[in-house]
Amino acid sequence: AAAYGSSVRQILKVNEFDSANQVKPGMRIVVPPPSFAELFANVPMGENGVPEYPVVPTEGKWISVDLNHQRTYAWEGNKLIKKFAISSGKSRTPTVTGDFRIWAKIPSQTMEG
Repeated sequence: AAAYGSSVRQILKVNEFDSANQVKPGMRIVVPPPSFAELFANVPMGENGVPEYPVVPTEGKWISVDLNHQRTYAWEGNKLIKKFAISSGKSRTPTVTGDFRIWAKIPSQTMEG
């Protein structure tokens, strides 16, 4: 955990584990980058791992997904950089809602699946 700038507690919280004993060899888990881990370190989580109140970054780059209006907004700090229309998931494969920090960019990604 420390090698990735995170902590065992943060990794357990993000992956919705109650104990490190639940992590088994070969299991895929999310290791949050430091900024994500810091952002969610003290946020109480509600049902399904959703924060009990919105966590909106005040610096850095981040996006906001608004399913009611089918829009995504790109931000730098508190400045809106771009907004665009989206096509969200269906009931069996819903789109995750909320505000998200951008911690890695991939120059090109094939969308499959």
